[in-house]
Amino acid sequence: MNGLTNDINEDALTHFLSRVRFDAQIFKHQSYCGDWAIDTSGSGPVPFHLIDKGSAWVHMEGSEPQQLQASDLVLIPHDQSHTISNAPTPPDSGLINTPAESDGGTSFTSILCGYYVFESISAEVLLSDLPDMVILLNARNNPLTNGVGHVIDATLLEVDNNYPGRTLALCDLARLMPLHLLRGRFAEALSTGFLAALGARPCS
Repeated sequence: MNGLTNDINEDALTHFLSRVRFDAQIFKHQSYCGDWAIDTSGSGPVPFHLIDKGSAWVHMEGSEPQQLQASDLVLIPHDQSHTISNAPTPPDSGLINTPAESDGGTSFTSILCGYYVFESISAEVLLSDLPDMVILLNARNNPLTNGVGHVIDATLLEVDNNYPGRTLALCDLARLMPLHLLRGRFAEALSTGFLAALGARPCS
């Protein structure tokens, strides 16, 4: 293997993320119908949610409820308290995290939930420049983040099948999702500070 050269230039974001060690864990993929609500706050340092099918609303104190549709990807960088439910009004506390699985009908919402555990202090720089909630709308078909749709489809395939090496595959696939979230913010010029600098120039 001697003498091989790398023709792919390393950009600043790659240079930084390769030094920010983090693991991903997917712990829920469930379908809901009727009145339902989930709260995964405190489950991990940085929770995330992917709407697989249907629609939902995400609620966070101090923010207007945000409607979510299939293929929307949500990141909660500071593990802020939040709930996801079927309605635009905040859910009753007794409804949160109670069983509400699909009854087999066509009107239901399917959600994938997980979280990221950052092992490097450098991650504080990355997370501090992000708002309390980051949403990538229509992630499967968003022209600003070409490629994330394939990551999502591969993730759901692994979740739904007990293939050998499934846990490792899910971890590696989930680790790609925040990269696409950052690309979306760069494309829409939403990043500021340190993150804006990472998205603006190649690494020399």
